[in-house]
Amino acid sequence: MPENHSLVALQQRLQETETLLHQAQIDKKNAIQNGTQFLAHLSHEIRTPLNIILGFTDLLTAELQSPQQKERLESISSNSRHLLNLINKVLQFAKLDNHTNTIDITALDLQHLLAEIESMFHESLAEKNISLTITQDPKLFRYVLTDGDRLKEVLVNLVGNAAKFTKAGTIEVRLKQVADDQITFSVKDTGCGISAAELPTIFAPFIQASNQIKEGQGTGLGLAIARKHVHLLGGDLEVISEEKKGTTFSFTLTCKEATPPGDEQETSNASVPTTPPKGTSQILVVDDHQANRELLYQMLAPYPFKLQEASNGAEALDMIKKSAPDLVILDLAMPILDGEATIRQLRAEESTRELPVLVLSAMAFEENRTSALRAGANGFMPKPFKKEHLLKELFRMLNLTYEIPAAEPIPPKSVSGIKQAMVFPSVAWLRSLEETLQELDPLSIEAKLQEIEHSHPAFFEKSSRWIKNFAFSELETWLQAELSVLSIGNTTEN
Repeated sequence: MPENHSLVALQQRLQETETLLHQAQIDKKNAIQNGTQFLAHLSHEIRTPLNIILGFTDLLTAELQSPQQKERLESISSNSRHLLNLINKVLQFAKLDNHTNTIDITALDLQHLLAEIESMFHESLAEKNISLTITQDPKLFRYVLTDGDRLKEVLVNLVGNAAKFTKAGTIEVRLKQVADDQITFSVKDTGCGISAAELPTIFAPFIQASNQIKEGQGTGLGLAIARKHVHLLGGDLEVISEEKKGTTFSFTLTCKEATPPGDEQETSNASVPTTPPKGTSQILVVDDHQANRELLYQMLAPYPFKLQEASNGAEALDMIKKSAPDLVILDLAMPILDGEATIRQLRAEESTRELPVLVLSAMAFEENRTSALRAGANGFMPKPFKKEHLLKELFRMLNLTYEIPAAEPIPPKSVSGIKQAMVFPSVAWLRSLEETLQELDPLSIEAKLQEIEHSHPAFFEKSSRWIKNFAFSELETWLQAELSVLSIGNTTEN
């Protein structure tokens, strides 16, 4: 009897433990969902006013004639974009820290990935007398199963980091097969290195080694984010370093062999029209914020568009039945009927199945974009957005040909003391810098400029002064003007 009593008590305790574990799993799942919703809501609530601030600032800059007023507006714009960049970095880190990211396992061509990395860095490193070598085990599979985007982001981050702190010497990217389906990725440099005392905290967020602080680069989130990406891929990012001799970052991943992927690329469930609309295109703007609708109206007024407005999806569906617009600009987060539900209803009806839909949303995470495209959107742009990018997308979706007026150059007061005559980097590198500027990320822009610091010092100094003052638009305007001249010169020579 005592033994039976003990057994019953043990079984009861085991059942209670299982119940507690089950409840803990439910609580954890709810916490992750709440964290995801909080980050999405926070992103939306911050990006929405920034979109209005930046949009109307750009409009005012184009309208005003006073150089002093334009300079003040540029200060507002550049600092707002700097704030946006900081928010993006913190939200990205918080999202990773909250375990709300998922991985997308697909077939990856390792040779193509390595060729991309070499193409990105080889020329700029050569200009600094740094040799970039990429070696791989001959036994490696060409196609492997992994999240290619995350792996590329990690390797680009590590090579870029090595380039920042290597004045001369070599950077080596190496892939070594250590088991049948395991690959060790390493990035080794001959840079300034990290002291033994600082190595234990090098992956901590917002922490930088003292030599990096002296260089004045970064926020201390790059390596922390890279390590979290590696964790999601199933590995761990490790570091070996010796001060003044160099650093090696490495991680090992399980990468099973994959069959070559097909040529199909996911875009959306809806097609882009092949027949351009005749005359003025009618666009329906659907957004629950009146200021956002007014901003779009002001931006698009000079172009061949006739705009209508709706404040939610239900109102939009009624208007579409009555007016049959050529294109719909749609927000995602709206009352009554949100953006995705609206898209699904449009795709369910024969008459609106092919209606082009461009999503403009302050819900700017990658999963928001993927979800919107799967619902049937033809395009997705996060807020805040640039007027030029919006126009380019609208012209593409409407199959229109229209010349976008170039922005009026703003006198760069902050660099007025620098001699204008200088030797420019190659046109290909300048276009690469132009693409980097579109990201509005000071860290990425600074890293890009570091590539030509020694080979083109005058260009580096002039560009860096703009970046230090967060005057991205001034740099972009100057760069576009110089590119047009250099391109004409190249064409003439050819």
